[in-house]
Amino acid sequence: FILLFSVGKTERLHVSYAEQSDKKSARQFAKNPSVSIKLSNGQSIPLINQALSSYENENAKQVIAKRQEIVKKSLAKDDAGAFNKTGPDNLAMLKYWWQLASDEEKQQFIKHQQENQ
Repeated sequence: FILLFSVGKTERLHVSYAEQSDKKSARQFAKNPSVSIKLSNGQSIPLINQALSSYENENAKQVIAKRQEIVKKSLAKDDAGAFNKTGPDNLAMLKYWWQLASDEEKQQFIKHQQENQ
């Protein structure tokens, strides 16, 4: 599960939850975990307790939506929804990826090029 909350960076936190003494209570906790977080002064912090799967689903949806937004912006205004097949210059892209590559990756690429000539 994921706990979402906000605090100042200098706060000391106390996390508490019911102790599970047997398999049955551990399974119940796993299905519906109940956790509280308090500041050193005893004040409870509002938090969202979310299942990991739903958190990952939500993040995936946000990533997909962001990508779709970028794609829509890249389409020409007078385009009827088809992608523009032209892209950046190949040499420019090769230079870009070369700059991002590690020294090991560069050596692997050079070896690959030498073997395939």
